[in-house]
Amino acid sequence: MSTDNLNVRGIWTKLMDEHDYSVSYASIRYDLKHQQSWEDRSEDEAAQSKLSWS
Repeated sequence: MSTDNLNVRGIWTKLMDEHDYSVSYASIRYDLKHQQSWEDRSEDEAAQSKLSWS
């Protein structure tokens, strides 16, 4: 859902309304924050890996 360009409230609302899924707003905010930092680390590691193969 983070690829749908929704903000935290939009994702939370969509989960509650369309998918009948009960989750706290804070949990979604936490997950998105840590997902972004995980993706940043993965990109950094991939770039470093390419450099070490050169």
